Amino acid sequence: MSRNIPHAAAATSRAGIRARMFAAFACILVFVGAAGGVAWWSYSTLGEYLRQVSEDTIPAFADATRLAERGSEVSAAATALSVAADDKERQGVWRRLEPALSDMRAILVQFQSLGGNTEVKALNALVDRVEATLLALDRNVQHRFFLAAENLEHVERLRWVHAAFLDEIEPIVSDARFNMDLAIRSSGDGPAADRQIIQREARRQELLLRIDAAGNLMVGLVGRASSAPDVAALDDTWRFAAEVVDQMKADLANLDSPASALSLRQTVIELLTYVDGDNSVFDLRRRQLTAMDDGISLVTRTFETIEQLQRETDINLAGVFQSARQMTERSESAIYQGQVMLILSAIAVTLISILVIWLYVGRRLVRRILELNESMKAIAGGDLSAPVPSGGADEITTMAQSLRTFRDTLSETQAELIQAGKLAALGQLAAGIAHELNQPLSAIQSYAHNAGTFLERGDTAEAQANLNHIQRLSRKASATVNHFKTLARKPASTVGTASVPTVVREALSILDNRISGEGVEVRLHLPDGDCLAQAGPIRLEQVLINVIGNALDAMKDSPRKILELSVQERGERVAMAIVDTGVGMTSEQSQHAFDPFYTTKQVGEGLGLGLTISYNIIKDFGGSMKALPMAAGGTRFEILLNKARQKGAAA
Repeated sequence: MSRNIPHAAAATSRAGIRARMFAAFACILVFVGAAGGVAWWSYSTLGEYLRQVSEDTIPAFADATRLAERGSEVSAAATALSVAADDKERQGVWRRLEPALSDMRAILVQFQSLGGNTEVKALNALVDRVEATLLALDRNVQHRFFLAAENLEHVERLRWVHAAFLDEIEPIVSDARFNMDLAIRSSGDGPAADRQIIQREARRQELLLRIDAAGNLMVGLVGRASSAPDVAALDDTWRFAAEVVDQMKADLANLDSPASALSLRQTVIELLTYVDGDNSVFDLRRRQLTAMDDGISLVTRTFETIEQLQRETDINLAGVFQSARQMTERSESAIYQGQVMLILSAIAVTLISILVIWLYVGRRLVRRILELNESMKAIAGGDLSAPVPSGGADEITTMAQSLRTFRDTLSETQAELIQAGKLAALGQLAAGIAHELNQPLSAIQSYAHNAGTFLERGDTAEAQANLNHIQRLSRKASATVNHFKTLARKPASTVGTASVPTVVREALSILDNRISGEGVEVRLHLPDGDCLAQAGPIRLEQVLINVIGNALDAMKDSPRKILELSVQERGERVAMAIVDTGVGMTSEQSQHAFDPFYTTKQVGEGLGLGLTISYNIIKDFGGSMKALPMAAGGTRFEILLNKARQKGAAA
């Protein structure tokens, strides 16, 4: 009857909580709706202005930007065209120019709605002028290519004429030198006629050497003229070359022996044509420089026309931008009004939310839920004495009452599970108990028969000895039975003091038959003196029986069965370690070893509660317990208990 009352109270109060929460949130929703309406109006107005901007100003600005980009492309292409190195490069530039010009015309078509047909026609006329200038520049570039080819061809022919000149003059110079040497050797102190021959040959050799030097110099000057950077440098070179030509003509006219120099004269005359004649490199280079200057002028004209086109476009966009500024001002006004109204709505919503959260949710709900949560954590951590908050008449109160009932029930269930675990362990040891009692009973039966026989013979001494054996065996059987009775009874609720080495030996004695029957080697490391810990001997023995039993199960199929138990003091703690050589655990399994119903055994071999009960027993003692996987195989269980100063009552 008492358990139904909280539920009825909760059912009555739940409607009140729901009504209060609905009222609070309904009020908040009203202000949120008002803020949403203000936002809708503000953004609707702003959207209309933005639509006008997006349909008028942005396309115009985008078209102007594209037109400027195409103008920049055309300017860059015009520069590239003016410095094209060959016809292939020129054609490549035109492949970029043609789509740029077409795109400019297409953009101007979209300007029909901006400033009227007059402005668009003027802009188209500017594009036509740009295209005409580019065509003129293209013709100029082709003419430069032709002049450059002619210049190169003239320079190549000059090289051949120069080679012929050298072939002609070198033998004549050698003949003149030979004739003069011959005249010198034959003259001695001879007649004056030989001296005239020497003078004539010396004069002839001097003229030939001067013609040779002048010819080489003239070829160099013509080569310099073919690559003169400007007209001034070309004129300077030409004046120098003209002086050399005049000197060369004079020396050639003074040269005698016309028969031997006829071919040389023709070669020199042909050589002179590259300075002043049909093959004049100077005239050809002058035309090249003039064409280059014309090309620069055409590029400059292209830049100026494109700049004028951009200025005209900016003028056409001025009206559109003025309209955009007006719409921007109206948008800013609408945004400001919307912001003010949204801020007011937000302040109202915030104040109401703060009142609801602080006065009701924070103080009435969250605080009580947090207190209830702390109680849940404590109970989940094993502290079954943790207080459970009370007060109020709502769902939280119902939860607190349910948690209190769960805590009380869990305390009883835990004690029953511990007792059931002990009884289960005793059930598993039933065969060992039978074996422990069977041997003394058989011996007692034999000693009793022998005592009767000795009494019949009158040998009272031997009969008394057999009776003494019977008495000793009876005490041993009684001690075994009493030990299991002690282990089976429920422990006291208080924690006493236990001798850890004694508890270890008693646990091993209970499992002795199983240990010896399964061929397990026990390695025991106990301290020389006694070692007391704060624990109940009965429950501590139950933990050891459980852990050792699991170790024996793990080593059932192991080829090497070693069970190692050690007890040592670590400051204010007593440490126990149980190590086996069984199948072992993985790291993940060791983390869940103490979880309820978690087991690595086959179905039917265990419920997975033994280690959970053992863990809670050790925790009740104020200690800790953990499972560690071994690198070489097997498992290590470590138990830490608080050291006891002196022995007290067992629990």
